[in-house]
Formats: sequence, structure tokens, C-alpha cells
Amino acid sequence: MLTESHYAALRLIRCSDKPAYRKHMCGVCHALGDDYGLPYRLLTNHETILLNMLTGAQCKDESNTVMRRCPLAPVRFVRTNQDSGSAFAAAVTVALAAVNADDDIADGDSIIARLTRALLNRPEQTAFSRLAAFGFDLSAMQTLGTAQTHAEQTDTDPAAPSATVAAALFEMTAKLSGSPENAPALATAGAHYGRYIYLADAHRDLAADMKSGDFNPLRPFVQMADGVATLSDEGEAWLVAQMNAILDGIREAMRGVRLHRDRATLTYLLTAPAKKLLGTLTGEPFGKVCRTCAVKSEPTNEEIDDLVSGKEKRKRRKKKEDEDGGDCCCCDTSWIYCGDCCYCCGDCDCGDCDCNCCGDGCCCNCD
Repeated sequence: MLTESHYAALRLIRCSDKPAYRKHMCGVCHALGDDYGLPYRLLTNHETILLNMLTGAQCKDESNTVMRRCPLAPVRFVRTNQDSGSAFAAAVTVALAAVNADDDIADGDSIIARLTRALLNRPEQTAFSRLAAFGFDLSAMQTLGTAQTHAEQTDTDPAAPSATVAAALFEMTAKLSGSPENAPALATAGAHYGRYIYLADAHRDLAADMKSGDFNPLRPFVQMADGVATLSDEGEAWLVAQMNAILDGIREAMRGVRLHRDRATLTYLLTAPAKKLLGTLTGEPFGKVCRTCAVKSEPTNEEIDDLVSGKEKRKRRKKKEDEDGGDCCCCDTSWIYCGDCCYCCGDCDCGDCDCNCCGDGCCCNCD
């Protein structure tokens, strides 16, 4: 019910944002239990939690919080959302699990994959029926495996099928929430996120794919050294360029999405994994979230000089804040990226933001 991706996300996001993430995580978990049975709660995953959050964030009225007993700790009650967002995310969870099992069978992982597939036969039909009832076009998801195989065997972009499915899922959250104006931007953000998932899996599985002979888009960039397969400098540069394009695409698309809450959390969760992979490729630390919700890395000597002057600036701004409310001070220091920690400082144009990054983070009233 809690996978490593959940724990990774909970470690990445700001403390103030964890309750919202947990609420939607528990919402998906309980929707899986209610609609498909207790064992299928184990399928809860980070990506469909994001779908649940995206749906809720676009609704003008926040869904009612339902207190449910936690299956991991039966004596404890947890906050959940039980609405169309959680039901849709649960159905997607089961449907994608079946698609992944088919893919594993095709790759030769037969024993576990076939057992998993057998257990998903009936729930898959229920999930597809629910998705169809929501008005979701099932064609791209049902043919994902075939489209992926065709793309990998031809000169077609191998990440395109994953991008297409993710775009359709993100776009559907706009329809579910009654915000059709968000659909184009969310489809774009979803396509970029789908490309990230495909390329991140390729990077993670490169060594295994080299041994098994399975397709991997990074194979042309592999170099052998002492019998060990590694990415060449050209390959790393290519993947870095892909991650940068994905990050720029997601950020730009999310600026065009009207959200009523959780904007900073969602934008961060959509971009943080790609930034972490980018840090791995470039050798730069990804950083941690500090108490002021700023993403930091080690400063250079020049940036330390900027930090000293930045402290002086913050003293003056603190005095100004006492007088007239002040403004955002994150950008005084070049090694604190305001665009990552305080989206309402640079990306929000609602005119109703309250920035106070000096002490307790940034609050955007239009969330």
C-alpha cells in the first residue's frame, strides 16, 4: 500500500504539503479496496495519486474529507477523499497494472507476471467499465503494449505511446472536475510527464536490458568499459537535454492550468523526479527541502559572496516587512531557486498571493 515511490515523494515535498498528499494517497487506497477488494490496495502508486490530486485541485469546492480506518494500522483513522477523483485514479491504477503485467509477460518475466495477470483479469474488466462510464477513451490505454512494440521496432519515437496515454489521463482530470478549459494545458503536461516515465525507466533498466537484449532507447549511447555497460558522454548529454525539455514543458503547461489549491505541491511533484534524475546525470546534488521550503544545493565561492550580501538585503526587507508587509526574499540569493520553492512568486498571475519566504514558506491564496 505504501511503495518506495510514496516514501520518496513524502521525503521530497514540504511538510505543510504532506497532509494533502496523504489525503489523496489514502483516497486512492480506499477506493481500490472498496471497488476491487482489499488485496488490490497494494497497487496504490505515486502517479495515480497525482491524478487524484489534479482532479481535486481543479474543483472549486474542495471534496469532503472522509475519515476511514487505515488497513495498515486498524486502530488509526485517516483522512481520505472519496469522490470521482479517487474512483478514477483507482480504476486507472488497476488498468495500468494489467497493461504492465502484459508487458512483463512479453518481456519474458512469465511466472510472476502471469500470476499477477490472472489476479487482474476480473478487476481489469471492472476498471475498464468504470473508465468508460466516466467518458474516458480507452483506445490508447488498451493498445499501449502493441503501440509500444510497434514504436520500438520502427523509427517512431518510442516514448510517444506512454506520452499519449499520460496526456489522455491528465486531460481527463479536467473533464472530471468540470474545468474543460484546463484540458489542453494538462494534456501537454501529461505528455511530458509520460515521456519522463518512459525515459527514467529506460535509464534505470539499461544494465538489465543490455544483458537480456531487450529494447532500450539508450542502447545506441552505451559504451563498454571492463565489461560494464555505461552511458557515453553523448548519451548523458542527450538524456540531460531530454530532461530539461520535459521540465520546461511541464512548468510552462502548468502555468496555463487554473487550480484552486495545491498548485505548488502538484507542480513540484511533477517536476521533482525529472530534476532528481537530472542531478544524477550531471553530478549535481538534488538538494533537500528546508524549513523555508527552498530547494538548496551547495553554493560556490561566488554564490557565498552573494549570500552574504543577500543576508543584508533580507535584514532591510525584514524591516520593510514590519512596516508594510514586505515581499518575497527568496530571489536575493542565487542558489535558492524561487521558481522551485515559491511558485506564486513567479508563476502565478492571480494577483492574490501572499509571499513570506523569510520564515515559514510561501502561501498562495489562489491555491
